[in-house]
Amino acid sequence: MKHHTSTLLGLALLLPASLTAQPGFSAPPSNTRMVRLDNGLQLLMIRLPGVPLVGLSAQVEVGSNMESEATSGCCHMLEHLLFNGTTSMSQEELYAAVDRMGGYNNAHTTNWYTNYMMLVPPESLGEGMEIQSSMLYRSTLPAEKFEKERGIVLEEIAQGRDRESVYDRMQAEWHDFLLEGSAQELPTLGTPATLGRLTRDEVLGFYQSWYRPNLTMLTVMGPIEFDDCLAKVEASYGQAAPGPRPDVIPRPAVLPLGQHRVRRLPVEQARLMLAWPAPALGEEGVLASTALTALLDPDGPALLAVGLFMQGLPPLPGLEISCSNEPGAAHFSVAANLPEGLTAEELEHGLVAALRSLASLEIPASKLEEWRLSQRTAEALLMEKPHYFGMSHAAEIVHTGFDGVLDLQARLKAIRPEDLAQLAGRCFAPAPAALLILPEGPSVGAVSAGNDALRVLTQPSGLTLIADSTGESDIFALQLMIMHRSAWEGPQRAGAIDLLHRLWADSPKARELARLGAQLKFHDAEYIPYDDHYTSPAWSFVRMEVLADEAATACELLVELMRDTPLEMDAFQDLRQAALRRAASKDGSASERARQLLDHALLGDSPSALPPEGDSQSLSLIKLSDLETLRSVILDPGNLVFSTRGPVGAGQLDSLFQSLLPPQAEATAALEALQAINQGLQRNPERTGFVPLSAKAPLTAADSTLRSQLGSAQSAIRMGSVFSHRPEDAAALRVLFSIISDRMAFDLRETRGWAYSLGAWASSRKGVAQAGATIGTRPENREEALRAMNEYLHNVKLKNLSEDEVTRTVSSLIGRERMRRMSSINQAWYRALDVISGDQDRTAKEDTELLAVRPEDVLRVARETLPTLHWITVIVE
Repeated sequence: MKHHTSTLLGLALLLPASLTAQPGFSAPPSNTRMVRLDNGLQLLMIRLPGVPLVGLSAQVEVGSNMESEATSGCCHMLEHLLFNGTTSMSQEELYAAVDRMGGYNNAHTTNWYTNYMMLVPPESLGEGMEIQSSMLYRSTLPAEKFEKERGIVLEEIAQGRDRESVYDRMQAEWHDFLLEGSAQELPTLGTPATLGRLTRDEVLGFYQSWYRPNLTMLTVMGPIEFDDCLAKVEASYGQAAPGPRPDVIPRPAVLPLGQHRVRRLPVEQARLMLAWPAPALGEEGVLASTALTALLDPDGPALLAVGLFMQGLPPLPGLEISCSNEPGAAHFSVAANLPEGLTAEELEHGLVAALRSLASLEIPASKLEEWRLSQRTAEALLMEKPHYFGMSHAAEIVHTGFDGVLDLQARLKAIRPEDLAQLAGRCFAPAPAALLILPEGPSVGAVSAGNDALRVLTQPSGLTLIADSTGESDIFALQLMIMHRSAWEGPQRAGAIDLLHRLWADSPKARELARLGAQLKFHDAEYIPYDDHYTSPAWSFVRMEVLADEAATACELLVELMRDTPLEMDAFQDLRQAALRRAASKDGSASERARQLLDHALLGDSPSALPPEGDSQSLSLIKLSDLETLRSVILDPGNLVFSTRGPVGAGQLDSLFQSLLPPQAEATAALEALQAINQGLQRNPERTGFVPLSAKAPLTAADSTLRSQLGSAQSAIRMGSVFSHRPEDAAALRVLFSIISDRMAFDLRETRGWAYSLGAWASSRKGVAQAGATIGTRPENREEALRAMNEYLHNVKLKNLSEDEVTRTVSSLIGRERMRRMSSINQAWYRALDVISGDQDRTAKEDTELLAVRPEDVLRVARETLPTLHWITVIVE
């Protein structure tokens, strides 16, 4: 098939270097190639020889903005239905094929587009493309699967409502106020009412109108060769027929500038939210708006603080500044809690005046350069993650084309400080849209794998250093594990170390590191699903990614940050209040309550049962002095494991950390103070002082059921068991529970539509395993779902277990692990886990052991294990 190479790329190849360097021309990077196929599909190929997998990211240019009130939720239903079978594959065959190749296949829906993402090994690239293109253009939307998918989406909506926090409700009010009457006000998931009315014929018609190659942007990124990749794209995506773009023009939002609205919610402090117009993607000034937002951020250069000071305003609690560049709804947003003694009118007047004063403020070029460096670092990190690059840049790709992404560096360099001042003068000139959130209740009056470069070193101080001195990336990644988190805290101070990390995250040194371009993570992001991957009662963590040239300076600043940051009462009280609000929100969630109840019932007095973020009771007991005490104890070098990856030599790192964290005298006074509130500390006979007593989780000796009434929109069922097994059966046990999980999901989710999320798992160490299963379902399905889960967890025969099912399960388990290990920071994370386990080759051995599992091993382990297990079952209604 003929194809058309991008004109911009053609110019870059044909013009002399002296011409391509002239203003107005920006040549794409040499490892990229852009092509438009005859059927209109636009393709970007990015060659990255150093990554192990190939990412396929396809944006179909249809999202919830293209829906009407009658079809609301249609795009999201389609996203689900496209995984249910094509003209060449049933749903089961599609899932099996992806698992067999060790791939990953997922999707998500937005206002303007639907994104489909795959990760596949290079040798399976053609097969992966065939699967994704078949899903996009040859899905059958099986009639027998339609009601099941409707049920799954309804469960997804119920799960979201179950987990809704006060912050979510505040954002929903803000969303409704700004976007009222526009296409953007329709919820991406739809509503139970609109989903209940949707018919398969309506969804099928929507699919046939929008899922066309000429409405698709495809990015292929990884260890590819251009000609081979293009041939595979033409053989799969290139066979689909183009079609006319539907005549749909989404209704844009009209910001309610100058309007005021008041709402009451169960908040502790009144909060004022203001909005002004901002440039949309594809318009001039988008990058300048991003830079301006970053420079106004109170955790960054905080240029807004100057204007606030000139207006006589005190420091504003909860100040947040953001910018959305979404077409049809682009806006700056500024929000702050109402300080004591100020009216809402006075706060609005001061904020407006401070923002308008930016037009005459001389913005330091050095601050703009620091922001550019942070953007360069972020882009360098994305180059390690082919599955995130297309997804992260999807909005820019859809609205500005591939050129808008590839010339990012050139556009970054072109921004001048005066551009930001002019943008501020233009955007903040009109009166803002204003929403005031008041507390509920009475009026408030005035408040209107094998690696020769890997070394594991134990320093004289006791510090463990794992250095993987690879030179494949420009990124230096550091994963710090601060050991024995919950054992140090004890039940009376659970959550204290999490508060300490949050104080670190908001410190001046953290902002200094950000100016170096470092990306830091001190705690999990509670509003991002699955971001609790690193949270554990066994340790707290710090993750740092920075360009390798800045590694030594960044390490020095990081150690100073943790050791020397002043712990101030005001910041501590604010963070503890925020933690108490998060804990209260979890108390109202069925899934979170079920998790907490099961942990306590299953793990007994083990520190593993304690919540790392604390609970309402423990958080209320924590004092600032507790954080000082804990800091002096947990930062003893013998309690630290540093795992690094990047082009910095192990010898250099060894010398660096010996100078930064030398042997230190034991913090006897702090240890004794800690023992007074934590009886889990005992004398260590091998050295003076105390060590945390890590009680082991007891084996589950009997079946038991615990029911709790919450009155939630969704019931939660969690089951758990701790049991002993033969260590050599660990891999087969893991495969067994993965097969149970997949079969249970296909039945209860994909066939019966009883759940959006559910699963089963088992993990083991040194002959002791913990197994679990969970489901969230609407109350009317609860008892039947419980019976079905018990049937799966006691099914020793595993009917029709085949070599193929075991092979694809193993491939899927290994493929997911490979996906997690792609970035430098995650490779450092896994190295740390291996060393902590006592076997630095653990991960590689686990892969080998998984590959050796056969059906007879799974059946034997099922016969020997499942009948002997005792389950603790928690049901929150």
